[in-house]
Amino acid sequence: MKYLLEQIGLEPGRVGMFNMSAAMAGEFVETASEVTEQITALGPNPLRHSGTGESNVQEQAEKDDVEVER
Repeated sequence: MKYLLEQIGLEPGRVGMFNMSAAMAGEFVETASEVTEQITALGPNPLRHSGTGESNVQEQAEKDDVEVER
């Protein structure tokens, strides 16, 4: 998954997988806080137009000379 994110221009640090049981509330809170800090540090999604919520994937694909299926 991280490889695919990198291929489309997103930082691999934007995705993670954590296995926890329902008995691990403390670890969940700690992990959620760490992930929130990491994502905040990465900043806004670079594939979205600022403030519009519209995707920039088509524009990037055109720059990379790649066809996007819909």
